[in-house]
Amino acid sequence: MTRSRSSKLLLFLFMLGLPVLISGQSQLPVGGWKAHLPYSAGIDVTLSENDIIYASREGLVYLDKLDFAPRFFSKVDGLSQSNLLRIKYHQPSGTLVAVYENGLIDLVKNRTVISLRDITDFRNFPIGKRINQIYSYDNEYVLLAGEYGLSRLDVERGLFDFTVFTSFIDANVYGTCVFEDRIYMATSKGLYVSSDDPQANLADLSFWNRLGPEVDLPPDYEALAVIPFEGQVYASIDGELFVFDGDAFLPFYAEADYTITVLTAEGENMLVGLRCDNSCSSRLVAFDRDLNLKEGGSFCTDRILNAVEDEEGRIWYADEFRGFRHAQSLGETCERMEFNTPFTKDVTDIAIYDNKVYVASGGVTDNYGYLFRDRGFYSLIDGEWDYYNPGNVQLFRDKDLKDFFRVTVQPNDGTVWVGTFWGGVIQYGEDTIAVYDRDNSSLQGIVGDEQRTRIAGLAFDEDNNLWVANYGAPNPISVRRSDGNWKSFPVIGSSTFVSEVAIDRNGYKWFVLVDRTQGVLVFDEGDIDIDGDERYWVMTESNSALPTNQTNSITADLDGNIWVGTTLGPVVFENCGNGIFSGECRGNQRLVDQDGDLDLLLGTEDILCIAVDGGNRKWFGTRNGVFVQSPSGQEAVHQFNTANSPLLDNTILDIAINAQDGEVFIGTAQGLISYRGEATSATSSFDPEVVVFPNPVRPEYSGPIAIKGLARDALVKITDIRGRLVYETTATGGQAIWDGSDYNGRRASPGVYLVFANSNENSFTKPARAVAKIAIVR
Repeated sequence: MTRSRSSKLLLFLFMLGLPVLISGQSQLPVGGWKAHLPYSAGIDVTLSENDIIYASREGLVYLDKLDFAPRFFSKVDGLSQSNLLRIKYHQPSGTLVAVYENGLIDLVKNRTVISLRDITDFRNFPIGKRINQIYSYDNEYVLLAGEYGLSRLDVERGLFDFTVFTSFIDANVYGTCVFEDRIYMATSKGLYVSSDDPQANLADLSFWNRLGPEVDLPPDYEALAVIPFEGQVYASIDGELFVFDGDAFLPFYAEADYTITVLTAEGENMLVGLRCDNSCSSRLVAFDRDLNLKEGGSFCTDRILNAVEDEEGRIWYADEFRGFRHAQSLGETCERMEFNTPFTKDVTDIAIYDNKVYVASGGVTDNYGYLFRDRGFYSLIDGEWDYYNPGNVQLFRDKDLKDFFRVTVQPNDGTVWVGTFWGGVIQYGEDTIAVYDRDNSSLQGIVGDEQRTRIAGLAFDEDNNLWVANYGAPNPISVRRSDGNWKSFPVIGSSTFVSEVAIDRNGYKWFVLVDRTQGVLVFDEGDIDIDGDERYWVMTESNSALPTNQTNSITADLDGNIWVGTTLGPVVFENCGNGIFSGECRGNQRLVDQDGDLDLLLGTEDILCIAVDGGNRKWFGTRNGVFVQSPSGQEAVHQFNTANSPLLDNTILDIAINAQDGEVFIGTAQGLISYRGEATSATSSFDPEVVVFPNPVRPEYSGPIAIKGLARDALVKITDIRGRLVYETTATGGQAIWDGSDYNGRRASPGVYLVFANSNENSFTKPARAVAKIAIVR
């Protein structure tokens, strides 16, 4: 369809009297994934014809050489995994060679990725697989210098030409280069050079010559880097720079208190990176083609990892510390680029309110010890990431706050509340920043460590009272009432090691007990103004359906039922009421049909977190990925893991769902990622405007079409403009999904399609039906 015909179609739609939504392309489609990774530091750098390419731990950053506009490429886009370590662009083949910490190699060309597991799959050698350097040469090859030895890789064919193992002599290969058709290896046991015999078997170390006293090198030394420059070979020998004149290695350059670890020569100069042996920062110096010494720029290096010079003479630095650094030329002060990405990949808890996402990044060890993280919490608001930690909030610095563990949002005003496992509860609002601890609230220090106020759970009740799990305190349950007053409660017959908290339809508070002898504590404060009328009940594997006392997570679903995640699957407690305090409500483990046999729902899975979407479906985060089940839990909807999805890691630390648009934020051990789900929140009435996305549906789009703003579980019929039924479905929560095909699986023809939705419930105040339309442009 031409642009003119498309415009006529849209004009026709407006004439129908029904609104047309022109969808922004940045919105995540249903079924789409998006990684939210920090890209905080460039740990390696290389150059292609058009881009400066950085490796960050989480993925690749491409900077256009003309305007430095960034493009990101991560596991969601096709990389095999996270934890990148080294990269090198192979100019002749137009291929980027990317290596991960575990030795896995990706060959990236035109957004296509081929993975090589040769090094990862080494079986017969008890060796490290870390790659220290990638060296590009010839039209076919790169050399990989690693802990195990050295490999030559044919980039075009994706095949290893040879591997020489040095691990049996306990030699780590730090660097490599090619000079006059011979390969040099800089190792922890000295400098090696390959035989000049073209028939030599380079996979055999006996065909390599170790250079020593015969070329004026010491008997025992360490070679950290090697490179050819201006017709000679330069090497870092015990941290000092030597040059080979054809007969001997001669001292060339050294700096007291510094070790030379980086040598590159891709531009006009040889760049020399020096790591400080004491507490000072790294440095960069350079030698031009006349071997004149030049000093690198200031504010460029903290702990240098690599540096390259482009054709414009700009220097691009890779460093362990934050920022992507470059100088316009040698000797100039560096500029640092930071991108609109999260502050850190660490995730322990996620809260979403009014389309705003808040992430706590501290956490605890597996046995609830300190991690001493001071990265605070971070937010995604209107597409912009921000962070709040001791580095930019003075009060947090004054209080020496660490281990920001839990986060929730006050439902009546959007104030953010963060529980730290170190120094109490943070209140963070537009006009108020406060910290509540043992000095100004009912919160207490842990027995035996009174200086620390450990917070492990937060939840608001329907009266805007904030309930707090004060881990290990003498009175481990505290509440900040909506009027600002605090009160704490002891627990009777229960461990004080309380963690996550959820509130059921009766207002009872359910706490995870970290104590391995007890599972869940249920608490009713009675009249909050009267002491002594509280009720408690402790559930264990001996008096309930809990399969084990080892519980991790707890949440209430849309019907007010409580779901508990244990190390042996989930348990649901339904319609408990007062019976919970007399032991009458024991809960149950769902039975599911597995190929004709009944089995316990996720009975072997360690349930680390549970979330509930707008359709009341259950999202279980485990150590083996995400399992999505129907509202009852008895039918499987989705299963996501690293093998079948872009999920960053199979260990799922938290899940939170934006009820307004169905976007599911998943916190993994390797960072934050989101998935646009099918369900949104809903009531018994339709929204004033039903939104269709995308609309119009353009030729290049082949994904699902979302119809949002429906009454809960509404019946949806889609017809053509003549009223002929094309598709029928039921909304999941407040959203229905159409794949763009008719009942026969044929792709819908271009034209206008009408959406008719009816609610099963009557409403006297709001419409019980809705009409929308979809424009399909081919």
